[in-house]
Amino acid sequence: MSDVRDSILIDNYCIIENELGRKKIEGNVFGHCRIPDGEFITSSYIVDFDGVYAKTKTGNVYELGTPSQEYLDFCRSNGYQLPTET
Repeated sequence: MSDVRDSILIDNYCIIENELGRKKIEGNVFGHCRIPDGEFITSSYIVDFDGVYAKTKTGNVYELGTPSQEYLDFCRSNGYQLPTET
């Protein structure tokens, strides 16, 4: 992914998916030019993802920080690979 230098950290995150399979990220952002640090957001749809960085439809690049405990529990209970195991 080419624009990781301008990435926005998203912490306490989870990845959500709609009925069409489109994925978004929810969590607390840090380093966004228009959103205060720590504010909870839902991103636009993910268009590129490498396991650490996610680029969204609006062009923002998010660096995934620490996943939320609820997201980790969801992954464990559904047999999904934990984000911390990539």
